[in-house]
Amino acid sequence: MLIASPGRLLGASLVSLFELKGFPSKLSVDAATLRHLTNEWYQHVVFLDTRIGACGNYAMVRDLCRDDDAEHCLIVAMSGFLPEEPIALFKEAGYDGHCCRPCPVWQMTDLLDEFFACHAVR
Repeated sequence: MLIASPGRLLGASLVSLFELKGFPSKLSVDAATLRHLTNEWYQHVVFLDTRIGACGNYAMVRDLCRDDDAEHCLIVAMSGFLPEEPIALFKEAGYDGHCCRPCPVWQMTDLLDEFFACHAVR
């Protein structure tokens, strides 16, 4: 799994917590690193903070969705609650899910457990 968050400390904490739950994880703190990691390392899930890439990073997520492996990858937007971003725009851009920052880790791991149970990967 890939955590894309401009907050290095928050991102590193999420990576550590996910690894404790048995989900191999990496951190990206900017758009360039995100693009590099998605090309070099296969991930089943990307939690993508909407502050990375600016403009809700809709163009970036569209690029990620064009990748050959995108149908097997869950892309979840992590957005702020103020100003609220319309969920319809996330879906239109290609995001598979959404959570508001700060995203409770238990909610994120529940989402992962459900995703992996349906796709039998891990």
